[in-house]
Order: sequence, then C-alpha cells, then structure tokens
Amino acid sequence: MYIPHLIFLLTTCSLIADEKAEKLLNLAGFTSHSSKNLRLSGFGSGFAVTSDGYVITASHVTEGSDAVRVIFKDGKSYDAKVVKEERGLDLAILKIEAKTPSFLSVSSRTAGLGDDIYTIGYPSPLILGTNQKFTKGSISALTGLKNDSFRYQISVPIQPGNSGGAVVSEETGEVVGIVVSSLKGKEVVGFTPQSVNYALKSGFIRPIMDALEIKSEKIKAVVSKNERRQRVVDAACMIVTAGESKLPVPPNDFTIQSLKMEMIWVKPGTFTMGSPVGEQGRLADEIPHRVTLTKGFYLGKHEVTQAQWERVMGGNPSMFKGADRPVEQVSWNDVVEFCKKLTEIEKKADRVPRGMAYQLPTEAQWEYACRAGTTTAYSWGNSISSKNASYSSLSGGTTPVGKYPANPWGFFDMHGNVYEWCADWYGDYPSGSVTNPEGPASGSNRVFRGGSWDYRGTRLRSADRYSLPPGGLSYGGLGFRVCLRVSK
Repeated sequence: MYIPHLIFLLTTCSLIADEKAEKLLNLAGFTSHSSKNLRLSGFGSGFAVTSDGYVITASHVTEGSDAVRVIFKDGKSYDAKVVKEERGLDLAILKIEAKTPSFLSVSSRTAGLGDDIYTIGYPSPLILGTNQKFTKGSISALTGLKNDSFRYQISVPIQPGNSGGAVVSEETGEVVGIVVSSLKGKEVVGFTPQSVNYALKSGFIRPIMDALEIKSEKIKAVVSKNERRQRVVDAACMIVTAGESKLPVPPNDFTIQSLKMEMIWVKPGTFTMGSPVGEQGRLADEIPHRVTLTKGFYLGKHEVTQAQWERVMGGNPSMFKGADRPVEQVSWNDVVEFCKKLTEIEKKADRVPRGMAYQLPTEAQWEYACRAGTTTAYSWGNSISSKNASYSSLSGGTTPVGKYPANPWGFFDMHGNVYEWCADWYGDYPSGSVTNPEGPASGSNRVFRGGSWDYRGTRLRSADRYSLPPGGLSYGGLGFRVCLRVSK
C-alpha cells in the first residue's frame, strides 16, 4: 500500500475471513447486492459532503478493493463508486446514487494549534457493529512526520475503523480534517510510549473537491452544539470494502493456479468402507464397516505430476520421466513436505481457507472418492481390462495422468498408474460404524491405495490396502494426490 515518506500502521483491517467479517459484509448489504464471491478486504469511516451523494474517506480504506459500500446511521447502505483517489494525501472521494441523510461543510481554512476538535467514526466494527463514537481532543501539531505540511497531529486515540472519519471543529462544527493514520510514538522517537495520530488538513481537500466541481451546499445555520452534533451524526458513515475472493468456495471446484492443479469438491456423506466376503481378490484386512464423513474436502482430479512436484520441491526423483506423468519414488515423508510447502505458497497468496491445509487424504476420504458412490470392486464394475486402467506391467511404466476414463465423480487414475499415499497409519478396521476416521494414533507403516502399473488387477480394487514405512522408499509405482481439508 502506497503512502510516501512513511510506512504507517494503518487503522484498517484487510483480508479477514471469519464469521465476524461475514456478518459485516451482510450488514453492508454485499450478499444481497452481488452475485460475486466477495470477501471482506477493509473497513473505515467517512462522511457526506453534499446532499446528492458525495462522500469523503481515506484512500487506504478503499484501495485495492473490488466493491465499496457506505452505511449511514439510519442503517441504509449503498453501493459507492470511487471517483477520485489521492494516495499521496490518503484521500478518496466516493459517490453514491442516493440522497444523503445529512452532509457536512469542509472548511477551507486550517485549524490552529491547540484548537478543540472531536472525531466521529466507527471503531472496531467487527466487534461494535455500527456504533458511532465521538472522541474529543485537540490539534497537537500543525505538521506531520518529517514536517509534511498537509497533516496535523491530533491528540485523539485512533482505533481500527476510524480511518477516513471526520475531524470536526468544536467551535464551528465544520470539518477541519480527516483521520488518516496512527503510528506508535516509540517507533518515531525511540522512547515515547504514546501514539501519534494524524489527520489530513481540510485545506488540502477543498481544492480537489473544486476540481471535481463538487459544490459546497449552504448549510442551514444552527445555534446549539446539540444541533451541530446531530448533523455530524447523520452525515457520518461506515465504509466497508470487499474484494473478489481467491478462496475456493464449496461446492465449486477450483484450480491451484500456481500448479495448474485441478481440485474437485467432495461433499460429506456415508458409505461402506471395505469389501464384501466373496469379492475376487479380497484380503482379510478389508472388514466392511459404515463410515460417515461429516466434512467435505477437495481432492486432486489427477495424481500429482512431475512438473507440479518440480515447481514446489525443485527436483524430480521419478524413475519414469515425463512432465505430465505422476511423480513417483517419493516417500510418505517427502509428500508431507510437499503438502506443507504448497500450503505455505498458497497461504501467502491468500488462497487457503482459514482452518484448512493441503494434506494427504485420510484413508477413508480416499476410498470414498475412489468409489464415487459405487459399491462394486472397481468404480466401473466388478471386472477390469486394459481399457480401464494401467496395471500388470501392460504399459511398461507409468502413463501420463488422465489417459484412462475418470470415475463417476471425475477423478482420474484412482485405480492404477501409481499407488497413492494416504495420511493414516496402517491398522485394523473397526467392526462398527465410525465417523471421520483418521486411522490409529501411531504405527510403523503408512497406508497407500489404488494399485499401480506393475501390480495385478485385483490390487486396483477400491477396497485394497497396502502399507510401507513412511521414509526411505524408492519405488517407481508409488505417488500421491493432494487433498485440501480441515487441518488439526
């Protein structure tokens, strides 16, 4: 965010993704007025300066947002268009297509040192909602940091949400500035613990309004302080800004853009995990039991390719080289490290929902997605041929991902090509129903599923299980696919 000469501790919060932020978006009317997937990007204060919809705030409140809404004390909210931003001054002028409930006069003169003032704004709206707050103070210096001439220092404590609010003269009721920033004094002088708060002088606002032909309207003379205060109350407004979210939103599928990796949403559900007695190739550890998954998750449409691995990890351990072939010869520890690094990359880009992380799927999640609502040995039926998958060394090695038909939910190569690591330690299944199982708490081997290009067809069954120690493996038929799910 650009403000010359000084990096301020800005008093607006950005990119907040929690329930309080969602409530603020609802309060501002975003959800009922937009079909876009919007996410809270900031908030602040402002005030109307004309009856026909011009509003002033600080530019850092609106900067970088895709949508802006203005809420007045009466609870009415409006879409706002940014008609002018002066980032060097930290000033923004907005326009709403509505009559404002009241408006304030912006003084063309500069307030004097020691003049009594008050600010009005909406501090901490995530906690306090639309509660306005008056705070008294005075002009404590006529220049800002490094003696810039366009700011005052004010003796008013500033909180998140105050930015863009009016600084009003106690004597005249006119606006003599707007709150723009706060900086802890000790960061400036090295020892003073108090805060240094800044306001843009009104004398620098008027010329910009004049250039835009925003005419000052005559305000009916008022005598009492209470009447002046009421005008300020009615003209003050909350500014809420939003940006189009980069986050995946269930049930929509999405692509991890940094890797061009497609992810499919898997909704919660219940299925029978394991295999029935009599299924060809069935093993004793496939005890059938009902599993309920109460939380949906995203799973990679394809196995992780060598190109994707190289993008994150930097090297390529695979035996069968090819950018679009699955990465293999990777241990469980290796792929967990890949998932951690991918999570870090995507979090920095603000593309990971709060409370989620890229991980391996649990064994139950893997089989649920593999079966894709089917109850047969394979997701296409009870028999297998070379048309269905890569197995029994028919291909002489791995094949490019997606070569064979997808299962009913759109996942490719859940059967064959390479085995796929799961998150769980290997252990015996329970005999009864379970919810959100994650395997034993400890063990010696980690599970992998799905069969590979060099194993017989029965090892490709949806219920088939295999396991190996998590480290030090070198095998050209074992890879993985990524899962985005709730993290512990």
